[in-house]
Amino acid sequence: MTSSIHGLMVNAGNDIYYDPDFRSTVETYLPYLREHKDTQILAVNADDAYRYEGDFYGLLMTLKVPPQYHWTIMRVNNYSASTDLTSIITGILIPAIEQMDGIVRQYKVTHKIS
Repeated sequence: MTSSIHGLMVNAGNDIYYDPDFRSTVETYLPYLREHKDTQILAVNADDAYRYEGDFYGLLMTLKVPPQYHWTIMRVNNYSASTDLTSIITGILIPAIEQMDGIVRQYKVTHKIS
């Protein structure tokens, strides 16, 4: 059985998550996201840590995290690039989707984006 190329594609989410101005705004929220009561620590087993060394986004894809949140979660975990992930990781901080989406809503209001 074969899959169509369209069936293999992953929805990257709203373009706003990739906007440099939005990402600058997210940077100001990093302490809030790290310390928020709904932010969870997700354990990473040694096999996955080794398998995804240098590929933080690959690890997040395996964990079924939607792509639009990858950059924010990477920054919450103090990485500057997906390749910064090392095999000694034992857990990652995952902010609540509602909190990340709330930043988008606030950004849209303050920047008059519909």
